This record gives sequence, C-alpha cells and structure tokens, in this order.
Amino acid sequence: MNTEPDPVIFDALAVTFKQIEAFYASATLGTISAAAQMLQRSQPTVSREIQLLEKALNVRLFQRVQGRVRLTEEGKTLIANAREVLRVAHSFAASAAALSFPNQQALRIACSPSIVNKIMPKILQYIERKFPTVSTEIIEADTGAVEKIVLNQQADFGLCHVPRSIDGLQMVPIQADPLVLVASYDAMKKVNPPHDLSGFERVPLLSWPENKHPEYFQLIRQICIQRHLDPLILTGTDHISGSKRYLLSEGRAFSIVPSDAAQNLDAHVTYTSLGAHATAPLAAVYTGRLTATALEIIHVLRQWATTHSLSAPAPSSSENTSKHLRK
Repeated sequence: MNTEPDPVIFDALAVTFKQIEAFYASATLGTISAAAQMLQRSQPTVSREIQLLEKALNVRLFQRVQGRVRLTEEGKTLIANAREVLRVAHSFAASAAALSFPNQQALRIACSPSIVNKIMPKILQYIERKFPTVSTEIIEADTGAVEKIVLNQQADFGLCHVPRSIDGLQMVPIQADPLVLVASYDAMKKVNPPHDLSGFERVPLLSWPENKHPEYFQLIRQICIQRHLDPLILTGTDHISGSKRYLLSEGRAFSIVPSDAAQNLDAHVTYTSLGAHATAPLAAVYTGRLTATALEIIHVLRQWATTHSLSAPAPSSSENTSKHLRK
C-alpha cells in the first residue's frame, strides 16, 4: 500500500479556503475594503490573505489602482477556478446538511424591514423553483430584533444588516449593502451628495430609536458626520414606510437606509447614492446547524452578491435631478 502523500493534495495545503474567499470577494467587489466588509474581516486580514495566496501560487493576482483592485492576466485565469472551489465547498456542506435534515418540509426565515422589498422576493422565487415541497414562513422583525428571534429558535435563520456578535449566534456575511439618502425632491436640492450633507443642518434624520440597534444607529450617524453633518435625530418607526413617512414627503426629514428599503417610495420622495464607502454589512445569522435548504439559500445569496448587488442600484444625484425636471 502506498503511504506517500498525494503531491497534489499536499501542495494544495498551502492554500486556504479563506484565502480563496478573499481573492474572489475582492475580485468581484473591486476593493479590499468592500471584500473585508462583506466577509466581516478586517481590511488588513483580507490583504494578508491575498498576499499569502499570491505567495503560495507564486503569481500576482491583482493590480492596485487608486484604491481599487484589478485582476492581472493570471488573476483572470484563476478567478473561474476560485468560483468553482467555492461552489464545490458549498455542495460538500449542503450534502452533509442534507444527511442531518433529510426530510425538511418547512423553513422559517426572519428578516428586518430593509430586506423585504427585493431580497426576500428573490429568495421566495428561488425556493419555489428549487424546493417546491418546502413551505416557507417569512417572519418580519423590527430593526435589531432578528438576532433575538433566531436565538429563541423561532426561525431557522435570519437576514439582517449590521449583525451583532452575541453568544450562541453564528453568522455568514453576504454583502456590503449600499446605503442611500432618502428625501423629498425639494429637500434633496439642499445637499450635494454623496460627499456633502451639510445643507440638512436644520432637517432631522428620521431613524429608529437608538436602543433598538445602537451599532446600526451609530453607523448611520457616522456616515452623516463624515459628510459634514452632525444630524438632528427624529425617532420614528422601524422603517421608512411607517407612520412618520409623511415627514419625508413634506421635506421635513431625511433618512439613510439600505437601497432595498428605499423601493416603493411615493411620488414626492427620491433616493440617491452616498458613495461606495457608505455601506452596511448584510449577513445571515443562525444557531446550531443549518438545514440543507437554509445552507443552499445562503450560498445562493452570496453568489448573487458577488456577481451583482442583491439590492436595487442607487441612482446618482444627476439621475435624480433629471427625474425631478421631468416631473
């Protein structure tokens, strides 16, 4: 019997799954910082993983140009292989999950209000096509409540922005979700997005109460401060379709939300991009072991995120201006 290690397997040990994830996420998102946010790792960690991968493969994978990364010819050749490695790894995990949960007939997914407009319909369509015998229950939760629902085992997994690190809760990063500025057409004329919101000095930010989700609340506030505005805060319901939505329509408040949450606005309200660095991490959270169906859905979400943003693209401020002139 041959006891010598397979040289192919032995050599491959120098390459890790996290390195391949870092390479693929950076290539598809275009920046190390965006990849780090999506993978929920620090930017230096992702940079180091790519450097180690380049060293192990003895090739240069990226050119770095003005804060962005572009695939070298070698990188372009290897990106398809990286995608296949991630696909096979998912298939392996899904097969193992199927052995543990062979007859799942129901799936419960908790989600926050910012996800229901576009992401959840895509998920439901996929489940209907791929798992026609599985019934799905969508549990819409207030901002900051998804983690508690999952911890209480009221859902198989949850989808939320800015997930919190809580004992017993595991998470899988999906994407860095773009945040957008929401205001009336008239109010939007007071500011110069994406870099300057100082014109909203007397216009309050409509937000959920800070104690609902302090980390998310502070993320939104810091985005304003980075754009020359320490905002007045007006607390309202957990989403912009709530009872104080009229304040947006009347130009008496503005909001900053994931682009998916900005869909289905009324005719007096618009939204615009706040730039590539204004994002909120979107992740799946769960406890224990994921079922095969849940694992498949999370993997597909990550695939969708790396090929194109799951959320609706934010129009530029110039597009908003032309829309306003046509009204």
